[in-house]
Amino acid sequence: EEIAMLKRITATAISIIALSAATIADAQTARDYITVVGAYTGVPLATAVAERFIKTAGFKLPQIEANTTGGGLKSFCAGIGIETPDATTATRRIRPSEVELCEKNGVKDIIEVKFGYDALVPAHSAGGKITALNRKELFLALAKDVPDPKNGSKLIPNPYKTWKEINPALPDTKIQITGPGPTIGSYDALINYIMLAGCKQFEPIKALESADPKAFEAACKTFRKDGAYNEFVNYDTVVQELKNNPELLGIIGFSISRAAELKNPSLDGIEPTLLSVSRQEYALTFPLYVYVKKAHVGTIPGIKEYLAEFTSENALSVTGYLFDKGVVPMSFIERQQVRTSTAALDSLSLESK
Repeated sequence: EEIAMLKRITATAISIIALSAATIADAQTARDYITVVGAYTGVPLATAVAERFIKTAGFKLPQIEANTTGGGLKSFCAGIGIETPDATTATRRIRPSEVELCEKNGVKDIIEVKFGYDALVPAHSAGGKITALNRKELFLALAKDVPDPKNGSKLIPNPYKTWKEINPALPDTKIQITGPGPTIGSYDALINYIMLAGCKQFEPIKALESADPKAFEAACKTFRKDGAYNEFVNYDTVVQELKNNPELLGIIGFSISRAAELKNPSLDGIEPTLLSVSRQEYALTFPLYVYVKKAHVGTIPGIKEYLAEFTSENALSVTGYLFDKGVVPMSFIERQQVRTSTAALDSLSLESK
């Protein structure tokens, strides 16, 4: 009996030791700070919010990592748990296919927070010679096939090598443009606001929209591949390339351009400024979002408080600190709606997509 009791005591002691070890391991692996990934544009914004948020008692500085909108959402949708990000920033709305990927991996409740707008702007370094452009000219500089200058009803492979060939008023410099690739959130804005808008200014192509939608899509959405246009996948490198080459024109986010102190040619007669963009006079604006896993709220400390700071008037109003960083404010009513739904931790529904 004594031997049996000794065995039981030993077994219990081993269980307690094992349990303590497991608790210690859990404590070591539990995360006590928020992690955010996503759009490069969103990084300085999420960081500015984080710096205000940590003044709230007891919270650690969130870890914020730059990626693309597509890359951030892919990482966000990889699953639930402390090894996955709590939030991701995006310069477009999450796509139905990404919501499906999230759901497949157990990320079922997503909180969507729209926090303002950015704009797509042409940008070059201080030495750049282009001062004004319109979307028709940009389409002619970017597209694979363009209307034949001798016979506008026929499309030909893009013959334009210099800006002056497109418009004699433009500089006699080689066309060199870089714009967002498909993983960058503002790619959608490039297609919709520049390619499609410029394309529709040519009557023969516009006529294809109803006559032959496939031909219309191909004509309007296909970029030239002869070296005059290149897609970028990383904002860090593109800003450096623009600073190093005054003849390179970038099509980038306004907030990035402002932070890098690049020059912005006017577009369709309107210069992109904080005022023209916030008044919606400058047309190429796109929404900014942060997506959060509802399952992580309460598990990771501070998420509710971080979102409260992100949606505060102090951050999002016309006098808010994010406005100074290039975020174009939403209307007062929209800001109130966002604040209410975020505080209630409302989940994104597929019906609202």
